[in-house]
Amino acid sequence: MKQVIKKSIKKLLFLIYKNFNSLFYEGIDLGSGNRFSGFFCKGIDQINGQKLDKESKLNLKKNLKYVYSSHFIEHISDETFINLMEQLHSNLKLGGVIRISTPNFEKIKKILADRDFDFIQKNFGGLDAGKEWEKNGIEKNLENWALNIFANYQNYPYLNSPEFGFHHNDFYRGPPKIDSELVYKNSNLMNIEEFSKWTISYVPKEHLDNGGHINFWNFEKINRLLKPLGFSCRECSYKKSKLKKLNYLDKLRGRVPISSYYECYKI
Repeated sequence: MKQVIKKSIKKLLFLIYKNFNSLFYEGIDLGSGNRFSGFFCKGIDQINGQKLDKESKLNLKKNLKYVYSSHFIEHISDETFINLMEQLHSNLKLGGVIRISTPNFEKIKKILADRDFDFIQKNFGGLDAGKEWEKNGIEKNLENWALNIFANYQNYPYLNSPEFGFHHNDFYRGPPKIDSELVYKNSNLMNIEEFSKWTISYVPKEHLDNGGHINFWNFEKINRLLKPLGFSCRECSYKKSKLKKLNYLDKLRGRVPISSYYECYKI
């Protein structure tokens, strides 16, 4: 009984927090999921009722101080990214910043190409795999660990996932099935963009919009897309933002060993 009451109170407090932040905010957490972002930071995500795609219209206040986005843009297309960034540019104050973290795809590819098991052991305590991988013939190995970052997918829409109370006997979330030796070979032969597109091409087309990783990013690509929109971008590091709030959000989100960080300022 105590646990039920405790859970209900926690749920109520989180609802109050979300409602407060939806009215009184100075910044945005883009693709926040159902996660705590601190006060005065409004979370935007399909979980919060805002589907984010190339047609999305954001209803935001003007003169925002910042936008934060952690491990979100790998889930969206270039077209969706440009649509969202154009609107955010309009709502940011002059000098306002968008801080983006994504998987460090170049680092992941190098770990794979070098077969750097020491990195995996040091940072993750070994290789991990989803419980449904084995049932779907996906081995627990370095190649599939890397594939799961480049091109993971699930066979049900994200909001119909087990974490939202849905049960599917055939549910799968993980990398596409590709011969491991071919993955290793191409990690050495292809450049980062070629390798990314090649891995994603194995994701079943009917599952591309279910919330998995469908895009790769690096500084060159982000800068190329955002510079014409009126942003000045720079590569950054963990908790090295000029805004303390953004460093706080870095700490909340984690994933440091495999993340890249970028900051783009409205000019």
